[in-house]
Amino acid sequence: MEIEKLDVKDAECDLMEGENLRRLELLSQWKLIEKKVESLSRQKARSTWFKHGDSNSKYYHFIIRWRKLRNEVKGVEIDNQWCEEPESVRREAKKVFEQRFMATTDHSVRLGLVDFKSLPEAVSLKMVNAFSEEEV
Repeated sequence: MEIEKLDVKDAECDLMEGENLRRLELLSQWKLIEKKVESLSRQKARSTWFKHGDSNSKYYHFIIRWRKLRNEVKGVEIDNQWCEEPESVRREAKKVFEQRFMATTDHSVRLGLVDFKSLPEAVSLKMVNAFSEEEV
């Protein structure tokens, strides 16, 4: 009510410096109280959810459907043509991931023009070969 009175007075005529400071102080207190009330509401909601679990409400199912649709791959570009046929999309996605995560036999390190010392080929191959129980 005090903030409202000061707002009305400010609309009618300018506030004095002390009144303006009081208004700012009251507004900051009000914002602080609002934050505390909001935090308390969130804590109560979380507490209720922990006690009663998920109620599988319409909202819950709406969000699940929305996330599924948002994350779904609707189509891909194959040879500069957009394709939405599910089998083609699956095939193309599989091909992309196979190429991306294909194991390479090249174990060398490249860093621009830096020349690294390396082991001879025979020793290098021996290090990546399977080892026997006797060697251990």
